[in-house]
Amino acid sequence: MAYRITSKYYKKKFWYIAPPKTGTQAVREMIERLPEDQYVSHPSLSWHMIAQELIGTTKQEKITSAFNETNDAFFATVRNPWARTVSYYYYQKQKFEERIKAYNSLKEAEEFKTKYPWHSFNYEDTSTKKTIELLLENNYSSFEKFIESLSYSKPNKFNLMTGIKKVDEYWQWDGHEKYRAFHYYSTQDFLTYYKPHIKTLIFTQENLEVLVEWFGIAFDVPSEQLQIKQINVQGIGDKYRDHYSSKMASIVEEYEQYIIKLVGYKY
Repeated sequence: MAYRITSKYYKKKFWYIAPPKTGTQAVREMIERLPEDQYVSHPSLSWHMIAQELIGTTKQEKITSAFNETNDAFFATVRNPWARTVSYYYYQKQKFEERIKAYNSLKEAEEFKTKYPWHSFNYEDTSTKKTIELLLENNYSSFEKFIESLSYSKPNKFNLMTGIKKVDEYWQWDGHEKYRAFHYYSTQDFLTYYKPHIKTLIFTQENLEVLVEWFGIAFDVPSEQLQIKQINVQGIGDKYRDHYSSKMASIVEEYEQYIIKLVGYKY
């Protein structure tokens, strides 16, 4: 599900880019409290879709109200990358484990759908289960293993698929020692696009009050009607340093150098 919101103040349409574990569900709730004629939701688009993929998909599938490169813009939430990486690892590992159970039990499948209502099984089959099992074994068996995976899945400059030859090989084993279907998009992957005139406004998860203030101005919402609450909060990222060795922290620093320099994040 992707959202495009009309701003009379800016005379633009804004699309929300949602890097996982940056307060995205709280932003979703805020968007869905707007009047229905002010935003358009696209159920066929992934919630955590990178900018380049979003633009390309809306054009390729000829979606009504596709991204307009002349006048549309993005806004996004970001987070301290060391904290986001820890939070993402534990959240995704748990979700993968629950998905495996969902394949084996109708009851577990219903519970999974209740917990993750935005998840779709429409394009999944037994090969997807095998892929998830391999990911758990090769990349999510430990946090150290997950960080090691980042060292061979380098972020690209302009949102290209990381560590993957082409889109139709997304879930394919390529014969290498490492399982290359692993992907963890850097913040840069989410935010950047090869046409620099397309702008992205960035708000930090550590200070979402700034987003709330801007949201009220941009979309003409009185401040007293704006509330934001964190959803899917695990608390694991709060003590993120406990999970790193100096070498592991350095790998994340290299992988996420774009947002570290841009925002000024410190380990």
